[in-house]
Amino acid sequence: MSVFILKIIAVISMAVDHMGYVLFNNLEWMRIVGRLAFPIYAFLIANGFRKTRSTPKYLTKLGLFALISEIPADLAFYGKTFYFGYQNIYFTLFIGLAVLMLAETTKKMIFKGKLSQKTAASQLAFALCALPWLAIGMYVAEKLNCDYGWCGVLAITLFGLAGEDKALSTLACTVNSIAVGARFGALNYFAIFAAIPISMYDGSYGIAPSIEKHKYAKTAVKYSFYAFYPLHLIVLWLIKII
Repeated sequence: MSVFILKIIAVISMAVDHMGYVLFNNLEWMRIVGRLAFPIYAFLIANGFRKTRSTPKYLTKLGLFALISEIPADLAFYGKTFYFGYQNIYFTLFIGLAVLMLAETTKKMIFKGKLSQKTAASQLAFALCALPWLAIGMYVAEKLNCDYGWCGVLAITLFGLAGEDKALSTLACTVNSIAVGARFGALNYFAIFAAIPISMYDGSYGIAPSIEKHKYAKTAVKYSFYAFYPLHLIVLWLIKII
């Protein structure tokens, strides 16, 4: 299963979840479907961290869409232009990616490239360097009232630590479902089922070859996934108030 297919699953799951919350008075089966979305997004952030050519640029994009999405999220979920008691999911993704980036930067500063990538020693060093940044990230997410709070940052970090190991990624998904279930309610235990598509990831991007070879078409597809979040929230809000 490719990155592209995982994104499609996450987008559909998220849309169903938000329709259930905004339009159908928290309809339970729709919210259950929606539990698949965040673990997949957390996995994709960690996967993107490993494969991106520029983590700072990746982080900047997440930060930009966090700002763009804040008013749409506040309108859709709370009916207010500004609601400071909640920060949208892009802020959580931003903090999680920042933890991974800072952990990797710290490891490079301490060991100065002496550790080969993908070795047990390198992974252990990365995990140890991640701990203080994880603690800070979890604290910031809670203080800012980010979506999924400390659980979200923990999930992204665990997927980052899991690397390309499918068993560890499944374990990360399991820990995430337990954490969010304990923190936000039993409905969130259904997030464990996200481990199924995540475990089927084959390492490919999966976009159509006709799009892959065209730079602008590929960019348009990539940014359409970023833009879907604020755009679908605006649509849901408009439907709700009409």
